Amino acid sequence: MRGGAAINYAAFGLQLPLGTALLSYNLGDTFVSIAVFAAGGLQTISVVPIPRQELAEKVEAFREELTSPPAPGEEALGELRARERGKELYDLLIAPIEGYIRGVSHLVIVPSGELFQVPFTTLLHCPDCVQKRDLWRGKYLIERYSISYLPCVSTCLEGGRRTVYRRFLAVSSPYDPSLETIPSFFTEASIVPPQRFEEELGKGEYDVIYIPCGYLGLIPGAPWISGFHLDSKVPYVSIADMAELGAKADLLFFAGGLLGGPLSALGPTTEALLGTGIRTFIFTLR
Repeated sequence: MRGGAAINYAAFGLQLPLGTALLSYNLGDTFVSIAVFAAGGLQTISVVPIPRQELAEKVEAFREELTSPPAPGEEALGELRARERGKELYDLLIAPIEGYIRGVSHLVIVPSGELFQVPFTTLLHCPDCVQKRDLWRGKYLIERYSISYLPCVSTCLEGGRRTVYRRFLAVSSPYDPSLETIPSFFTEASIVPPQRFEEELGKGEYDVIYIPCGYLGLIPGAPWISGFHLDSKVPYVSIADMAELGAKADLLFFAGGLLGGPLSALGPTTEALLGTGIRTFIFTLR
């Protein structure tokens, strides 16, 4: 498939619990492919024809509607526009494989490229919508499934080169059932409670570090003091702490929330984090 990556999905020996489906997305120049895994293994691979640039524009338009404050008195209109954008992406990213996830209650989303910027929880299911006012009857994806994210299945593609991720470190979370499946994705997987996370950071280089919980604290003017609040009973792990520990990873994937602010402090905080041994930082905020 031109512009995409030839991934041997059948080679993945995924062991998923009953009631869980994993959706793995792969972007090409002219399509997005969606592989669906369940307890019985690979269920289907659906290819949706759409130019990558067009998909990126739809994603950006959706995020813009979600994050831009509406004009006074136009709150309902703003929400309706966001619902319309959310339905548009649902029809592209979920509807083609909907028949394979009807019997499950939990979705594990493995995004790709621009899809890391999609808040899948707010995609809107509204198959009978004809007019805009019908969108109020739609249901968000999070109303139909519990949802968690993974940065990759067992391989990620960078610059056309196949990169195998082997060493994985994750913070355990009772709110993320997908962590039960991690050992089947990586050669070495360490899933530790929040109180052991700082200790594990100093134990060598990881391919992927996954933080599915807690908050990223932003301190304006002091990005090195910004850092991760993993649990109310666990000491704060600052970016300076991570640098001192020699934390190293190809990818740090964070799926928690933001604390403090303003949001403009996120840029300097990210730059400080990338000044440690973290090469790539991806976040999907709750």
